[in-house]
Amino acid sequence: MDMMRVKKMMIKSMDFVMLDCKQATYLVTKKLDGKLSAFESTRLKLHLKTCDFCREYDIQSSKIDAVLKQTPDDLDQKYTHKHRLDTKKKQEIVKKIVDNQ
Repeated sequence: MDMMRVKKMMIKSMDFVMLDCKQATYLVTKKLDGKLSAFESTRLKLHLKTCDFCREYDIQSSKIDAVLKQTPDDLDQKYTHKHRLDTKKKQEIVKKIVDNQ
């Protein structure tokens, strides 16, 4: 085999294995759903090793997914007590909505 042909084969092989960012973010989502094949997982890991943006997207997506998988009771205990409006504020908001209709 001549070197040019070997080089073309190597490039074609790398294109087959390597992902672009659009493909990687799709596989991140698929991973969160638990539907990633071993080959897809390997391809994603390779991409995440070289791409800071997609690695951050993977981390953030995992955090969001973890929060969304919590039960409503877990969420209520952790977050809502800090963000509840008092009765007076609720009444002010309702009044503004009614007045603007």
